[in-house]
Amino acid sequence: MVTNQQRITRSLLVIALAALALVFLYHGAQAQLRGNGLSLPPQPPDEPVPAFTRIVTITVEPGEPLTPALTSLWQTSYISFPVGPGGNQFPVPLPSDATDVTATVNCGTYDIVSGTIQFTLTESLCHFGYDFRTNERVTRQGNQHGISQVVGSNASFLYITTIVFTAPYEFVGFIGPTPLTVTSSMLHWEQVVPENEPPFHRFRSAIWLADDPHVITRPDLQIVTAGLELDASSIISSAQVTAVIYNSSTMDSGAPTHINLYDRLAPSSPPTGPLDLAGGWCGLDTTPACPSTATFTNPVPIIAAGETMTLTTDYTFAQCGPRNLYLQIDVFGGEAGLNLEADETNNQITLGQVDVPCLIHLPLIRK
Repeated sequence: MVTNQQRITRSLLVIALAALALVFLYHGAQAQLRGNGLSLPPQPPDEPVPAFTRIVTITVEPGEPLTPALTSLWQTSYISFPVGPGGNQFPVPLPSDATDVTATVNCGTYDIVSGTIQFTLTESLCHFGYDFRTNERVTRQGNQHGISQVVGSNASFLYITTIVFTAPYEFVGFIGPTPLTVTSSMLHWEQVVPENEPPFHRFRSAIWLADDPHVITRPDLQIVTAGLELDASSIISSAQVTAVIYNSSTMDSGAPTHINLYDRLAPSSPPTGPLDLAGGWCGLDTTPACPSTATFTNPVPIIAAGETMTLTTDYTFAQCGPRNLYLQIDVFGGEAGLNLEADETNNQITLGQVDVPCLIHLPLIRK
């Protein structure tokens, strides 16, 4: 008589032999394909494979204090740019004041007409580039200069970019992808740009350089007063938050100013600085992703010298229990935020502690 244990043992032996046979068949099929000069389809890569490489070097040249913009040299190269069988027309619009314009191409021709470089590419993979100087790309914002880069493609690409600047300019902060290298005179990025604005792959970055502090006044943003009023009529715990912001200096705020509302489990400590976003209304994103409600619009409008601005918002608590609330003006960017100020110690305020009730869910009683 065959016992149950023997039946189980035979079944396991049959399964093991079948699995072993499948393995031999799989490797045999692979060997046959390789013998015919074929290969199995590769596994999709974890990261997108760049279709080409774009290299940009931006050199900021010194200028006179309080000038509206600084002259900058933009040098751009495309490496292994894909071209279809019928060729490709590639127009590059130039700033209206572009000077010292040069271009190169190893697989076709180019023509500079009416402020545009028109490349005609003929081979499958092309290398080409162009340089120009302009006063329209590094513009003043308050006591600082802003440099924006927006580059896109319908295919993934490797973007290598470097911004070079000299004294007396000082790097303040940035919005966008984090630079790979930051020194006292250079910023550098290397990034395979993913599809982030379907169907486009787009690199967006904005950085700010401060003027010489010995020549140009720095703004001073401070939260003068703040208030918190609970809404007792609502089932969901909420509050209205008010903040009065004052620029006590003789210079307008420069780069975009963001205000962050913090909701932390009590007992807690205030934010340690502009880069401490834990529990913040703006989240932990590398770029500002703050909700905008009432006059808590982010970024906050430019605050002129000597101007006071009142901001209000309705805030709904997402967690219950004892909560500590704080406010901070000029977050993100760098250790000093996005605006290098005369006083960095007055940018935050404690709103106090709120005991948010927890809703009690009673068990459902079935009849």
